[in-house]
Amino acid sequence: MIILRRILAVLLLILFIPLFLAIIAAAQVNSTLLNAGFYVAQLRKADPFNFTYDRLLPAAFDQATRDAGLPVDPARVKEKAVTLARTTLPPEWLEEQAEAALLQVVPYLTGDRDQFAITLPLREPIENLGEGIKALAADPDTYILILDEGLAPQLDEALKKAGGLPLGIQVKGPDLVEAIKKVLSQEWVEGLVVLVVDQAVPYATGESEHLLIVVPIGDRIEAAAPALKALLANSGVYTALERQEFRDALGRQLDAFGALPFGLSLTADQIASAAAEVATPPWLQTQTEAILDAAVPYLVGRQDTFVVAIPLKDRVIAAVPVAKELLRESGAYEKAFDQVVQTLLDKGMSGAIPLPLGITVTPEEVRPVLRAALPPEFVQQQAEAMIDEVAPYLVGDRATFRIVVPLEQPKEQALATVEALVVQKARQRWESLPPCSLSQAVDLLKQASLEAIPSCRPAGFTLAQMKEALGIPAATPVTVEDIATQLGVESALLTQGVAFQWLVDTFGGAVSQQLRQFVGGAIPSQFIYTDADLRKTLGPDHEKRMDDVLGWIRNGYRFTDAELRGRLNTDQQEILDGVLRWTREGFRYTDVDLRNAISADGTDADTLETYDRVLGYTRSGYTFTQEDLRRLMDGSADSTAFDDFDRARQTLGRVRGLRFLVYLAVALLLAGIAFLGGRGWRGRLAWGSAALGLAAFLGFILFGVVYGAVAWPLIDDAISRAVQEAQEPAQLLQRLTLEKGREVARSLSDAIVGGMARRSLVFLLIAALGALAAIFWPRLAGAVKRS
Repeated sequence: MIILRRILAVLLLILFIPLFLAIIAAAQVNSTLLNAGFYVAQLRKADPFNFTYDRLLPAAFDQATRDAGLPVDPARVKEKAVTLARTTLPPEWLEEQAEAALLQVVPYLTGDRDQFAITLPLREPIENLGEGIKALAADPDTYILILDEGLAPQLDEALKKAGGLPLGIQVKGPDLVEAIKKVLSQEWVEGLVVLVVDQAVPYATGESEHLLIVVPIGDRIEAAAPALKALLANSGVYTALERQEFRDALGRQLDAFGALPFGLSLTADQIASAAAEVATPPWLQTQTEAILDAAVPYLVGRQDTFVVAIPLKDRVIAAVPVAKELLRESGAYEKAFDQVVQTLLDKGMSGAIPLPLGITVTPEEVRPVLRAALPPEFVQQQAEAMIDEVAPYLVGDRATFRIVVPLEQPKEQALATVEALVVQKARQRWESLPPCSLSQAVDLLKQASLEAIPSCRPAGFTLAQMKEALGIPAATPVTVEDIATQLGVESALLTQGVAFQWLVDTFGGAVSQQLRQFVGGAIPSQFIYTDADLRKTLGPDHEKRMDDVLGWIRNGYRFTDAELRGRLNTDQQEILDGVLRWTREGFRYTDVDLRNAISADGTDADTLETYDRVLGYTRSGYTFTQEDLRRLMDGSADSTAFDDFDRARQTLGRVRGLRFLVYLAVALLLAGIAFLGGRGWRGRLAWGSAALGLAAFLGFILFGVVYGAVAWPLIDDAISRAVQEAQEPAQLLQRLTLEKGREVARSLSDAIVGGMARRSLVFLLIAALGALAAIFWPRLAGAVKRS
């Protein structure tokens, strides 16, 4: 019978051991993984937030910026970024929120409660962020880092990529930054940051219902004026007209423009040199700075109007010799001569001019005569005299101008030359005529007038030729005088012939008169041009414009705020008024502006709803409950993911609530082994202690020795290999994460598996005490009886 009982006890022992080990594991899991306090303890032990700020976040920054090519020292940026992050979300605050979340979530997940609410208060981080930003703004190193080491090289690089500024103007990044620093000093920037933070933070946290940020701009505009003056003075903008870059650009414009009017020939160098002589660097700088000096008081509100006055009188005076030289170099006087001659010929000679004796003179024949009479030197002299006459009128030193160009002498010279030309043409034609017969000669000599040169030329006759021509016998005693008398002509003309001069003297007296009428009419005795003629030429439509130009030259070009507004439409005037309000009263930004900016002027209802929700979070904190979890898990209407999760959670809770039954069953099983294996109390105690000791010993070996000697080294070796493979800088973040993971894994292992080993060891000690009690049972029993 006892053998059968002990066989049953052994069978129960075989069942007891795995159940005991499972109970040990379950109890440890229940006291650790299913216990919020365990996670809190592990969180405090791992200290992940200080690790994040001390090692992980710097490594992540290094990895992100290694190939980013930051223009500033990444180490300094990293230090400031990590400091700002630590200030905004201190490790203590993060740990506090994490512990509070664990104490809410873990009981919910284990089924101990059906609701949870994680509330993340955001007021403190927002206030911390504001203080951190103010601290950064107050740090001079931040200002230097952003401007001198960050912005200056970037501006330099941008200017280089853009090929520099046009016309050879040189502005470097550091020069721009120096100008910016004069306008936006560190003290001003710090004050602005404090102003914005002190307004934005209370609005975000709910201490203030409205946002009102007023940024003063007027004093910055006043500071910008001298900075801009210095920047322009050092940039070489005022000497741009003297540079080759300007000449090259002007040359390209001339090429694109094509031929100049009147056939002028001007090079880019000539025009650029003339422009540089008139618009000198000191004059350009003076006018630019005067414009700034006039604009700044108007912009900041110290004056309600502005007047920009640019004096032009001295520039016109300076332009006179420059214009003369430019005209000389351009060949303008040669071209002007051609224009003047052509105008005179078109006006006075519409075609060939018929003269006595059938001679004609064409405009093409007169042109070289006029060129000789009006040489370029004469035209230059008169043109420069005209410039000298008009210049005092332009600048207001004279009320009128009267230009008189004397042409009498050139005219007489031209007439004499043309008359000689006419005589020469007539002589050549006369001398080319064939000799006349006697009858032709007599007819010619008897004519009272001659419209054209005859078809033959009387060359002179002998007495015999005359007799023969008249049919007089040779023996007849007749003299030349007799024949001349008979014919009614002079005997000398018959015997000597007719010379060209006789022809001119007898029939060409009208040539000179007609030349004066036609050719002389094309050239006046003098050319007179006055300001009245100029106005007449311009006409009434352009006369007012001429008066405006004269006013600018004499009194300076004036531009006022009224003229500015006159050139703007209604919308542009409203924009101008808005800008003036900013520059005079400061830039104002309110919560209404913010809402309009993020929601399309208040028309985007969804965006406004999101904005109001976020604002509620920053003011009251962000709360996450089981209902929010349900919405996340049930993304669609027919999803049952949350219901399945909820049933699993509730099942776990019920199981944990009934776990004492499992403990009771194992205890009963141990009691059954004791009562089946032993005959008396001593034997029962021995069998129970042996069964418990064996199970506990196996648990200690499994959870302590085997895990510590086999399982954990394998896990640790895998992590170590991963850490070694992540030695490159690009994998530094991964390596640090793995190292921290190994630390956390070791801690969890010690807490969970090590706890199982410790529990086994406790039961092993209990079993040992039971075994000792069984061994010394007689003495204990005797002591009990004696007592």
